Amino acid sequence: MINLMRIALILLFFCAKAAYCQSTSEMISVSATLISSAKNNVRLTIVNRDSFPHIVFIKIFNKEPDGDLVAHTTTTALPNSSSFIEVPPNPGKKYSQSITWSYYENIGDNTVVDKDRKFLIPFHAESEFKVCQSSDGPQTTHKLLDRLYAIDFCAKEKTPILAAKDGVIFELIQNFTESGVKPDLIGKENKISILHSDGLISTYAHISPNSSPLSVGDKVLKGQQIALVGHVGYSSGPHLHFEVLEGDVKLNSQNNLINVIPVEFLNSKGEKIIFKYGISYSGAGAVLKNRSFRRPL
Repeated sequence: MINLMRIALILLFFCAKAAYCQSTSEMISVSATLISSAKNNVRLTIVNRDSFPHIVFIKIFNKEPDGDLVAHTTTTALPNSSSFIEVPPNPGKKYSQSITWSYYENIGDNTVVDKDRKFLIPFHAESEFKVCQSSDGPQTTHKLLDRLYAIDFCAKEKTPILAAKDGVIFELIQNFTESGVKPDLIGKENKISILHSDGLISTYAHISPNSSPLSVGDKVLKGQQIALVGHVGYSSGPHLHFEVLEGDVKLNSQNNLINVIPVEFLNSKGEKIIFKYGISYSGAGAVLKNRSFRRPL
């Protein structure tokens, strides 16, 4: 019963955020106008008031007689812009005299086809850590919301965290201080999220309180220190939760537009490092023997 309650609370937390469920963001607005002359097109007006691009997925329904889904489309709304799209009905469908719509959105950009999935190990070469949760080992929290490819690096508190790729910070939370495995701490982890030029997003969670000197909108370079490892939020021990997300053109099973994807880790020499669950490493990617770190949730 306790495990089921934890899962439900975690799902509730993620669905409470506009980036993961139907949009309530003040940064994005969508309006639709039926082109009545032909009744076969709807004109969408999408306004992005944010300084970051957003992926927007829109569903269009007939109000009458049965609320039928008639069309859907996905677009990237560029920063601080208004855009217009004409959407025909899906095959075999027809717009009625009155329509309604819903939309979902998250920060990201799906216009870039070629994604660079190579990321720097987010630690200095001399740092030490253990892979405490990964896709090749037992799952506790990462199986939720398709986060199989997220990875937990157990490390000592205050271990420096490096940006794994050039980008711009669009989310920075570092005011939480409490840690533990109590349900009310779900969603209270400090974190940094970075948008990369190809539209991928990297997230660094459970960082130490007020350990980042950076701000939203700051550009960061690969290898730049961005924060320190912490033990904040729903966590049983110091660790860095790291994940890379890619925007999609359709909703997944959790009604969101982003998926955690597998990536390739490189050390500072550009050598590919394949991490294995339960193994300790240096930040250079070397396997370490006789190291022990507490496995967090």
